[in-house]
Amino acid sequence: MINDAKIHDIAVGYVRKSVLSSILSCIIVGTRHPSLAPYLQLDEGELVLVSAFFSKTNWYAFTTRRIVSQFQGILQSIEPSPGIVADFPNFKGYEFPESDEDWGKPGVVRRDVAMIRAANSDSTVQFQYETWETAMAPMYAVKYWQIKHPFLDKLMTSEELYNYKTARALQNGA
Repeated sequence: MINDAKIHDIAVGYVRKSVLSSILSCIIVGTRHPSLAPYLQLDEGELVLVSAFFSKTNWYAFTTRRIVSQFQGILQSIEPSPGIVADFPNFKGYEFPESDEDWGKPGVVRRDVAMIRAANSDSTVQFQYETWETAMAPMYAVKYWQIKHPFLDKLMTSEELYNYKTARALQNGA
């Protein structure tokens, strides 16, 4: 059984710790980007972890059940829970120089293309993402599925963690 609320709480908290909300331009953490409403239909109980909208033919969303994107006219989707492998090739946004001695500044290339592959099949999802600091949102959404999700049953939600810490403090006389 899918525990959308628990996945959402843990994943969104994990992603939010990695990004500076003031730098996100096309990306929204924790909910569906308003412009995605006509293009991204959610199943009952399914929640959005990270979403980005660049145009009606160029967007992506990580949800509690899937990673879905519209890229180069193709709608793609994979289920991340069995495991995923990701490639964010130029996430710092470097402009590749004419020579090896002339490396430019990061963030010059504003967008790049990521590829996420299901670990148990040949299914892939490609999407355009913003580079430099904003790349952290989709990258940490991937890290949630790789690092945290396999141990979901052992993790506490933010409310469970707060209650645990409060009870411990009361036991210790604080």
